[in-house]
Amino acid sequence: MDIDHILDYYLQQGFTLRIKTIYFWICEREFEFVFLFFHSLELLFIIWAVISVFRLGIYWVVFAIGITQHMILDMLFNQNTVYSYSYFLSYRIIKGFKKEYLFRPVALEK
Repeated sequence: MDIDHILDYYLQQGFTLRIKTIYFWICEREFEFVFLFFHSLELLFIIWAVISVFRLGIYWVVFAIGITQHMILDMLFNQNTVYSYSYFLSYRIIKGFKKEYLFRPVALEK
């Protein structure tokens, strides 16, 4: 799920295999944009709908439970730094993926 953090780095900084570099780039909020395509409530809804409509097996349900749990925990533990509506990909698209619309001001202070 968090692979999209690495994708954000690659899109904005280029390719590197240095996980430590990516980690500090994320922690220091050096990014300008926040794409995080997989951290999307719309995607979560689509996954559950596809599982339901196509009656996919237990492995898909377990996968969806994992993603759902990840999103819930992210939303709970990041509520002081991230606006809850920024978990909607549609909102991020409307705001041009700019970090100042997604993070609370306190999270962007250095």
